[in-house]
This record gives sequence, C-alpha cells and structure tokens, in this order.
Amino acid sequence: MSEWFIARNGEQEGPLTAQQVSEMLSSGELRAGEAMAWKEGMSDWKKLTESGVLAEASMAGVTRSDGLAVPSGVQRQTSAPAQSAQPQQPTGSNITVNPYSTPATTAVSSGAFDSVIEYPGIGRLAYFLLQLALSVVTYGLIFVSVFAVASSSGVEAMGVVALGVVLVSAAGGLWIGVKRVQNLGMSGWAVLWSLVPIMNIWIGWRMFACPPGYDDHKQLDTAGKVLTWIMVGFFILAIVANVMAVFQVDSTY
Repeated sequence: MSEWFIARNGEQEGPLTAQQVSEMLSSGELRAGEAMAWKEGMSDWKKLTESGVLAEASMAGVTRSDGLAVPSGVQRQTSAPAQSAQPQQPTGSNITVNPYSTPATTAVSSGAFDSVIEYPGIGRLAYFLLQLALSVVTYGLIFVSVFAVASSSGVEAMGVVALGVVLVSAAGGLWIGVKRVQNLGMSGWAVLWSLVPIMNIWIGWRMFACPPGYDDHKQLDTAGKVLTWIMVGFFILAIVANVMAVFQVDSTY
C-alpha cells in the first residue's frame, strides 16, 4: 500500500494510507477541493481528486454511496518518512508546486497558503504599498504639472497635462490590479469587475484582504479576517457620514 502525503492550508500531513485519506474525507475532516496529494514516484503534487488516492482507497475499502471508500479501524500516522524523492514543478500552469527535499519537511510561512502553492502576481502588502505609492506620485505630478503649465501655457494646456497624468495613473493602477487578481488564483481579466457597480466592492475586498490563491481554497487567514473587518468598518462609517450629510443639508433648508 502506498504512503501518501497531503498539503493544505500551508501545512503538510503524512505519511498516510489511501484508506486514511478517504476516512478523513468521510468524516469531514478534509475537503477534496482544499488539498493536494503526492506519493513517491509522482513527478509533482496534484489535486486530491486527480492524484489517484481515492481510486486506490476504493480498491481496498468499502465504497460509500457517493463513491468514497470508508475503511474502518485505521489509525493515522504522523511519523516522518526517510525518503528523499523530490516532486518536480509542473509546467504549463500558473500554479507551481514547491519541490521538497523530503516530503515531510514543509516550512509553514506566516502567509499560510503560499508555502505549498506559489501563485504569480503580487500579494496584499505589495498591492497596498504600490497603490499608495501610485496615488502619491499621481497627485504630486498633477500638482507640479498644473502649476508649471498654468504659469506658462494657460488653462487649456493645464487640463491636457492633468488628463494625461490621470490616464497614465489609471493604466498603472490597472496593471497592479491584474497582478493582484492573478495572485488570488483568478484570471487577470477579473480586474475588470472593478468597473462594475456592486461587483467592484466584491473584487476590491478580494484584492485588499484575501491571501494568495483564495479563489482556489476559499479560506481567509488571520490577516485576511482582520483586513475584512477593517474594510467593513470603513464602509459603515462612509454610509453613516453620507446619511448625516444628507440630514444636515435637509435641516439647513
């Protein structure tokens, strides 16, 4: 019977038998869509449902109505193997799997999910800092160009220069957004949701708060939860401020 390893949420477990993996699925301890699996002889890590572990379990255990094997009396193992096989990085995909010197030595980073699967693009911190830097540079260029052009070429030239700065800034912001949604495991075209009312809130939240690969694993880490509540708090404050402004205008008239 093969010894399997599973990786989920930035952590690795194993060696496990195919029956043990199936038992974890049966009990709800493991969800098929959240994990990847590997065993010696495989060239790279694969999604749990594509790795062959369930087929192996079905040959050795009792099959449930939903097709998953349900072995009984199996105790999970936690000891590390001594093997040194290295899964290689797959090709032709945006998602690459880190090779391990041994399958049991996985370093869990503070970012949680990116220690098992590396996603392209930029993470939350880089996204925030780049957007902040872009805003500062944009307003600085507008301020300098407006005063420089207004003093020499008039109001019309000033407007053209300001428009050019805004367009360049928008292109830079779009590029940053594309890199961020790719880091979430989405297509770069998903950044266009930011142009659609209501949906721009949803994609904005993902870019601001969600960890790498969120579109695949749908799990928020601690930082993501904190950032989500910060965003909700600012959203509520904005609504309250607008309501108070409306009442203030009504009372004035």
